[in-house]
Amino acid sequence: MGLRVYDNIIDSTAYDALQIDCAVEDCQVYANKISYYGLADDAYGLYYGMTGIVVGGGSSGDYYNNIIADGKGSGFFVFGLGDVYVYNNLILRPGRNSSLVPGPPDNHHPYGIFCDDRTTIPGKSFNFINNHIISPRDIGIRIWSLESEGNRIYNNFVLDPGVKDWNIPRAFIDVIAPAGIADTLSHNNHLDSTAFEQAKNSYFVFADTGNYRNKPGSPLIDAGIPVDTVNSIDFDIENVPRPQGEQYDVGCYEFPGLPQNFGIAPLNPVKCEGDQVQFGVPAIYHPIFDFQWLKDGNVLQGAEDSLLILENLGLHDSGSYSVILSNGFNSDTSLPGFLYLQSHAGVFAGQDTTICIEDPYLELHGQVLNDSVCWWVSSGDGWFDEENLPVTRYYPGEGDRQNGGAFLSLNARSFAPCSTAVSDTLLLGIDLCPFVAVNEISEKFRVYPNPARENETIIVQLDFPLSGTSMCLFSQWGDVILAYDDIPQNSFKRKLQISHLNKGVYFLRLLGNKTSKVSKLIVL
Repeated sequence: MGLRVYDNIIDSTAYDALQIDCAVEDCQVYANKISYYGLADDAYGLYYGMTGIVVGGGSSGDYYNNIIADGKGSGFFVFGLGDVYVYNNLILRPGRNSSLVPGPPDNHHPYGIFCDDRTTIPGKSFNFINNHIISPRDIGIRIWSLESEGNRIYNNFVLDPGVKDWNIPRAFIDVIAPAGIADTLSHNNHLDSTAFEQAKNSYFVFADTGNYRNKPGSPLIDAGIPVDTVNSIDFDIENVPRPQGEQYDVGCYEFPGLPQNFGIAPLNPVKCEGDQVQFGVPAIYHPIFDFQWLKDGNVLQGAEDSLLILENLGLHDSGSYSVILSNGFNSDTSLPGFLYLQSHAGVFAGQDTTICIEDPYLELHGQVLNDSVCWWVSSGDGWFDEENLPVTRYYPGEGDRQNGGAFLSLNARSFAPCSTAVSDTLLLGIDLCPFVAVNEISEKFRVYPNPARENETIIVQLDFPLSGTSMCLFSQWGDVILAYDDIPQNSFKRKLQISHLNKGVYFLRLLGNKTSKVSKLIVL
């Protein structure tokens, strides 16, 4: 009791691939893949067996959703007690390539499914429902049972049996049983004697690659009868619910119908610029479906996969997304989902500024974009009037005044889960208020080339007289890199080698008795 045999791959056996014996009740054998069984293909095989699955003596149960392909013997032998259900199986070319002969001396007859009375309990039934049997060497389904009752042979598809030239009706389904059993043969089995190569394009999506699913327009679609009351058979070999259309399909595959009121996932995501998003159709993907993705109702060229992946998102990607789903008969469009794009925080602190040492504060006019929150940061010991507003005042501390200034920056963070932004550093210079006009200093204090490359020499030129003037080069974090004291009172010109500097932003500060001036240097 309680036997489960599933998800096995059995390949290239000499004799039987899988045999179940003495499984009296509650036995399930499903989702197994069996190929190239019975390769011995000899007289011992005729005696010991060369079958894909054998339901042996003393067994009952459910045998379903198995794939059995390219063996030298039959797909199924059923010798069980009865109450055996064989359904949703794909049986391909059983015995078709055997070298044994059907007549003397071998008498080899590989069937799709064979059943007889070796251990049958009188009055029990055998049930063969919704199986694909493709190109068996002999008869598709053969039952030789005088003990069983109420057998069911429903919704099976038998194509290209090897003995079709012997007896067309019996080549597909052959029953030797008491009167009253044979009437089960008329229940919606689809029987086709056409050679496989000629018939395959009428039935299958692409059989050459092993895809035996029903193609749009297949005569198997909606050609069966309901069998959900027979042991709850309400799914196909891929667990697609049956029925999808008006009726059950014949064979082991159910052609998928379109879902109703389906949507995409994720629904209405919020993403940041530069992120990636992946849209899909949850829980209904099937290999037969075709997809066409839309944005704002317009076709996205080339977007025809089950997943829509958008990378390096920009604001232009915001919009409504949906997908057209088609099964070859009909098509329907999903409910839309909206993609919201949030910009990264944008921030600008302002231009470098110099104030007089007597000035109590600096007016700051920063800018923050994209609905971000912000806060000011200083390298000095001053304080902000309102540090969480872009427009505020900075009051230099005593250390700022002694050091000749401070570095100020404005930080921002978006409300969406996008990254924090930091502004370029604003240099606050504190001046002694020179006797030379500021615009004159700007014209006569020159640094060039600027920006400069790492291996270049820059020239610092001073074209006005100052006494007791010094100059220093420091990083944007305030670290002094070079310093020059006692610059001559007359014109001053100096070459600076910057090959030892890393790429980045630096500052040159000129400091005199009554003046200070800062120039930004960019090294590329």
